Amino acid sequence: MEGVVEDGGDVRLGEFIEELTAIKNALKQTERLVVKSEAQAVNYRIVSLSHSSPTSVTVGITSREPVYHQAPRQIAKRFTTNLRMVRRAHRYATHLDQRTLESFQGIIAPTKKHLSRITVTGEGSQSVQIDSQFERSLARLLEGDETERDEIVGKVERLDIHNKTQFTIFPLIGAQRIQCSAPKRLYEKIVNSVGQWVSVDGWALYRKDSPFPYAMKVEDIFPRKKDEDLPLMSSIHGTAPGATNGESAEDFIRELRDAHW
Repeated sequence: MEGVVEDGGDVRLGEFIEELTAIKNALKQTERLVVKSEAQAVNYRIVSLSHSSPTSVTVGITSREPVYHQAPRQIAKRFTTNLRMVRRAHRYATHLDQRTLESFQGIIAPTKKHLSRITVTGEGSQSVQIDSQFERSLARLLEGDETERDEIVGKVERLDIHNKTQFTIFPLIGAQRIQCSAPKRLYEKIVNSVGQWVSVDGWALYRKDSPFPYAMKVEDIFPRKKDEDLPLMSSIHGTAPGATNGESAEDFIRELRDAHW
């Protein structure tokens, strides 16, 4: 890491902490892909620090679990490979999942403040510059491939209202989570929906290799009734007495079943 000229190349404490946190988050997402689990498989340690030419931090990855013996080297290699593929806009990068790509956004963030240069190097691998080229390539990947009008039912969590209105919804089925952005006019509705089950209506963003959306541009949000408030099947009994035109229910259903469509 290298600071801006007016700071003499020194890295400010805030950006230093922010960048290391982002690297850790991105490594955790890579770990998830490697071990195919959310559980902690390895430990991350600072094994070397130097102040200048430029500020350098070496992160070591270790595991005492025999089942994860190969994981540290696999995580390190895959992490730098993924960064390199994103920067080159390689077709492989389009297969990275949304959570991994979003974690890479955090690595970019300090470069918009007082960090002039960030370079990531894996053991025995080429260096990857986290620069404007990397940022443009990542932005294209995060834009999504397909847009479709949709309505999704899920639980609202992780509200972010700092200069924007964003929240995460955890759907009943499909994707594990969906990042939603909404206009400011829905602010009050969204705040009142935190922790509640809702239906969100809008434009869902899909990747070509996934049947489930990863993000949504919300146009409206509606609260869902609690299970105990929903009507029972028995409540519709007798609501359409003439639906079978005088036939018994058995004969009516039999005709539908045997009909030629």
